Amino acid sequence: MKRVWITVAMVLSVAACNDDSGTEYLGKWESVNHNRFPWLIERNGNAFIARLLDTNSGGAQSIPAMLKDGTLMLQTPIGNLPLAIDKKSGHLLISGDEFQKSS
Repeated sequence: MKRVWITVAMVLSVAACNDDSGTEYLGKWESVNHNRFPWLIERNGNAFIARLLDTNSGGAQSIPAMLKDGTLMLQTPIGNLPLAIDKKSGHLLISGDEFQKSS
């Protein structure tokens, strides 16, 4: 019986390591409303990194992000900025701007 519980515990710990929460945020997001720079959101270990891509210079500003209660939060110097995905359109909402996934 002890062996069964050890096996169950191991399976659960492996499942927890393979957490795919936040995958809906991953990818490149292009502006819908304005001609804004696109965002690229990637995994960074157990967290995320959001890159604001400067299409003029080819550079990027990288901002760490974390998932909190299903919402991706950008960790900025002035506080956390929530990124939400509109359930109806599938668009990413950031500070009043709307982005659609391009890849």
